[in-house]
Amino acid sequence: MCETNYEDYPNTNCSSWSNDGQPVKTTAKPAGAKISIVRRQMSPNSAVPPVTLSAFPSVDDFISAYDEKDKIIADLTGKFVAQAGEAKKAQDDVLPHLAFMQSLLSKKGSNHEFVIQARKKGHRIPWWSSYYEKYKDSLWESLRTMERRIAAYRRDPSVGTTKPGKGTKPKHLSQLEHKLLGTAVTVREAIVDLRAGRTEDAIAKLDKNTPTHDRIGEYVARGVKPSHDNPDGKAEFGSDEPKPTAADQLKLGLANEPDRNIASSMLTEYLQTVANQFANDRIKIKEVKATVEFAGRDHRIMLGDFLEKADKTAATTLFKCVGIADFMQRRRVQEWSDGQWQKARVVFSADESSYRVVAEESARKLAPEVFDTSATPEPESPTPQSKPPKPAEGL
Repeated sequence: MCETNYEDYPNTNCSSWSNDGQPVKTTAKPAGAKISIVRRQMSPNSAVPPVTLSAFPSVDDFISAYDEKDKIIADLTGKFVAQAGEAKKAQDDVLPHLAFMQSLLSKKGSNHEFVIQARKKGHRIPWWSSYYEKYKDSLWESLRTMERRIAAYRRDPSVGTTKPGKGTKPKHLSQLEHKLLGTAVTVREAIVDLRAGRTEDAIAKLDKNTPTHDRIGEYVARGVKPSHDNPDGKAEFGSDEPKPTAADQLKLGLANEPDRNIASSMLTEYLQTVANQFANDRIKIKEVKATVEFAGRDHRIMLGDFLEKADKTAATTLFKCVGIADFMQRRRVQEWSDGQWQKARVVFSADESSYRVVAEESARKLAPEVFDTSATPEPESPTPQSKPPKPAEGL
């Protein structure tokens, strides 16, 4: 509690407020009198009185209450718009009256019939949701948000229903932002010194206030968040020479990739990185998929292709497609093992994905001895078909 003595202010007037939000002016302090004003924090028992509606004896009384409260809300809303800097505080002023009007105009309230009768008399009295619609933009709150605030006000009028706003004061710099700003200031000062011929002073400032080469390398190694322009998230600096972009590297990789499944996976991964930039709280990228086809190839594994297959120990073995079975176009492959090509076997559809098509260069690295002239795989000869029986003569 605090007491303010107005003895030294003979012309001071005191004001109070009525329940409808209007100021009530009192008489001036008599000369020589001592007036004390008591101020205290609101408590659940001393806040703005909760909204209560008395039964209206007639529809005319109901209409009168509506007109009076509508005028107060319109006036306070006007003040709210004019004082945008104190918007949330102004909302607290209008909130009790909106709570009253919600009870007055609710379709499920006790005044339901009065609204209907007033409308029949030609009065344009809306229901609560329609009534709030004309003030929604001015109060910067949706209907549901305002109804939640009204409900909180009804539970405890002494507790504010607005969240503390960010205000107009800018937020403090983070420690990293402060360091970056300090470095920028140092560089700017060094430029001034260099232009003035104070080379030694400029170098001394830069040495003292910029990170070392090792520290810069540590930060660069961490990379940055991938973006459309930088899908790989690289953070290199210090070179004006144009470097291949991620798209350029992908083009080269696709051109040299002989397995279309691997090429499809490479392209899908790149496009997924690009698409992820458009995701937010509302948008979720469900799936991005690309399928690559090679011209002149109607199947992933073609006759004569070199293949590699990794076993359970991750050891890679070289294979070669040496035939195509008539049944379901299953591939026949030979494995290079123990210095020679083994007997051909059929690859079933479920196992085909275990084989990866590789270029001849990769096959040479995997098994150089294959390319000796004495170790070339012998192509399978087609199965001989029996000749049709010769028809009997004389028939």
